[in-house]
Amino acid sequence: MHTEGKFAHGIDVFQSTSVILSGNASIETFGDNSSGIYSKNGFGNVITVNSSNIVSAEGASAAAVKFVNGPNALINYRLLQSKVFVGVLGDDMAGNTDTVENYGTIIGGNGTAIDLRAGDDTLSLGTGSVINGTCPSSEYLRLQRP
Repeated sequence: MHTEGKFAHGIDVFQSTSVILSGNASIETFGDNSSGIYSKNGFGNVITVNSSNIVSAEGASAAAVKFVNGPNALINYRLLQSKVFVGVLGDDMAGNTDTVENYGTIIGGNGTAIDLRAGDDTLSLGTGSVINGTCPSSEYLRLQRP
């Protein structure tokens, strides 16, 4: 899937939705404030990127995955990449909890791979996890043994 333009999102996830990328799916977005996967009003959104999938974003403030307004969960087994911004950008509301489980690669083109921002968030790094960039605001970090 290819999207282009300001605020263009590959997949727009809304309220209590489960999304599983499987097969050889790839999402590429180009444009300012765009996202490969944009999850808003979460309240239970769960996004899974399986081992043969790639989500990539390019543009000012363009994240591979962005969470807005509500608790969200992300499970990554492959590649999430922003070429000039944060790879995964969490919700900025203090009362919301975001969870990221990573077994793949997350790349932030601006030097920040994962920024979960405000809330009581959890970042779990499992076997095979590669983080290319910093993770500045993870309140809880869990490293899993093989």
